[in-house]
Amino acid sequence: MKKIISLMTAFAIAFSLCVVNAEGIKFSGKSVNARCGETVDVIFTVSGNSGISKAELALVWDKSTLTLEDAATGDVFAEGDLSEDKSVAGKYSVSWENDENVNLDGELFTLTFRVADNAEIGSYFITIGVNKLENSTGEAMSYGLSLPNVSVIGAAIDEPTEAPTEAPTEVPTAEPTEAP
Repeated sequence: MKKIISLMTAFAIAFSLCVVNAEGIKFSGKSVNARCGETVDVIFTVSGNSGISKAELALVWDKSTLTLEDAATGDVFAEGDLSEDKSVAGKYSVSWENDENVNLDGELFTLTFRVADNAEIGSYFITIGVNKLENSTGEAMSYGLSLPNVSVIGAAIDEPTEAPTEAPTEVPTAEPTEAP
């Protein structure tokens, strides 16, 4: 299993390096650090948006390490028809359409993940697949990608279950004794 995850991570890094410098529209996600058992938000954005009217995106991650808890759309997809599919573990698909081009740069959506209690320390990439990206005339748009990751940095930190006891306010004093 570790070899498969390592191979997928290496492929994701190599792929992201190839397309990060693409001109024009760029889809990216903000990488985050987390501990086992924590919940984290990964924000996905678009920049250099010259005008999109149709988009179909699919995001995939290691479902044994990350569980999707919530998905909230951002300001870029506020207008138009949006449909989401969260029914498959380890995958989030979104399809969006608007009659006119939307030229906004900003937040597409925020995905909230829970990191598995038994997750191994390491980086877990979230791949972004762009199945369709068109402007209002039906022209396919070029784009670049920057893949985010969730870096598991350690085990959960145990919270104290009891309130700490208060230190005594008075310090006991000893009676002086005489030397023999």
